[in-house]
Amino acid sequence: MRIARLLILACALVTGIALVAASASAAPARRVRGTIVSVSADTVVVTGQDGKPVTVKTNSGTRIIGRTPGRLEDIKSGDVVRVVASKAEDGSLTAVAVQQIPSSSQTGTRGRAGQKDLKSGSVLVSGSVVSMRGNTLSIAATDATVTAVTVTQSTRIQRVTQMAVGNLAPGARVALQATDNPDGTVTAVFIFIEGNQPR
Repeated sequence: MRIARLLILACALVTGIALVAASASAAPARRVRGTIVSVSADTVVVTGQDGKPVTVKTNSGTRIIGRTPGRLEDIKSGDVVRVVASKAEDGSLTAVAVQQIPSSSQTGTRGRAGQKDLKSGSVLVSGSVVSMRGNTLSIAATDATVTAVTVTQSTRIQRVTQMAVGNLAPGARVALQATDNPDGTVTAVFIFIEGNQPR
């Protein structure tokens, strides 16, 4: 399902940017999106979208976030979700893809919630899970509006979770926020692993 993969990637990118932006410190920050070309000890070289290499330092304070396959039964009340859904003629929503951000991994994700119509004709629903009944998620927006979405066996579920530095590998696409260093390198505050480079 190529469309489902593209939609879940779009959700992931939105979540990655939100996580990264939420962690901005008082120091001057730089955002970088690109592909890892090399990894050594505490240094990662990323080729940015402009084609220029950026040397990224990591330390014990660097938070690395990525995605793993998820399951409906692992989604709990309080988790933030991003759902791409199809809308039936009666207005009911069926999830094509769900991205789960467990409450333990949330950083500044609660400010963006609600429904948004996508150009594809699908609907993006985001917010906090307030209840689950069978295979139906009830998702609350910041204005307290609750939207019900049905999850089926074909729904693709992914879980945003913290990862180890060992998950940074050449070929991986990343979005990160970092602080500038005097030597021209940057030190990463957040790194979001978006996926692997197509082969």
